Amino acid sequence: MKYIKEKGIRFLKKNWMKVGLIAILLFILFKKDFSFQINFNTPLQQQEEQHLPVKQSKKNKKQELFTDNNTEQSTSNKSAVLDHLKVPFWGSSKKKTTPQYLSQLMKVNDEIKNTFIKRFAHVAITEQKKYGIPASITMANALLNSWAGQAPWAKEGNNIFKLTCSEDWLGDSNDYDGQCLRQYENAWTSFRDHSFFLTTGAYANDFSRLEPNDNEAWAELLGKTVFREKNRYEESLLFVIEEYMLGELNE
Repeated sequence: MKYIKEKGIRFLKKNWMKVGLIAILLFILFKKDFSFQINFNTPLQQQEEQHLPVKQSKKNKKQELFTDNNTEQSTSNKSAVLDHLKVPFWGSSKKKTTPQYLSQLMKVNDEIKNTFIKRFAHVAITEQKKYGIPASITMANALLNSWAGQAPWAKEGNNIFKLTCSEDWLGDSNDYDGQCLRQYENAWTSFRDHSFFLTTGAYANDFSRLEPNDNEAWAELLGKTVFREKNRYEESLLFVIEEYMLGELNE
């Protein structure tokens, strides 16, 4: 054993250069083989990576279609309710048409309407606490008369309830289709003026007898008095309250 070890040492001393070259060659060959394996696997990995976004895209597309279907279904449900609303409660002698102010509201994008409700819900609740007007009635009035804030008098003059000018009105005003409408500095002022209008105006005594959570009674009285010129206003108010679950706002 000792003899073999000494012989090996002498061999290495005598041929160290050859051994070194052989070691280098083996290292280079091993490295090339390793690189070859990596390169051989890379196209497959790249192919898989390239396919991942495509699969994800298909998944997203499927999700968009599902969402669109939901939207169509929701629209269909609304149409069914509107079809029911088209039947006049006073008989078949009148035209079976959806009131224009309600049609205008239904044309507005749902996201815009939801944003409008979220923005002013707390204002309607505050007005209920202070003046006893159901928050659901205030919000339904706001949606119908401003088309969820998209009507020109709402955009340009912050007139959310389309309140007309009176003889004692000293604020700004503007003409819309031959009608003098009030203009406000901000939307909050419009909500407060609406509360004043119902609690101190010509029909204040009638409204004072109503309970602050009786949507039907408020809708009926509004349709007979303040908004009597609007075709089927009571029905429209109750429809909007139910459609957007505004009854949940009432304290």
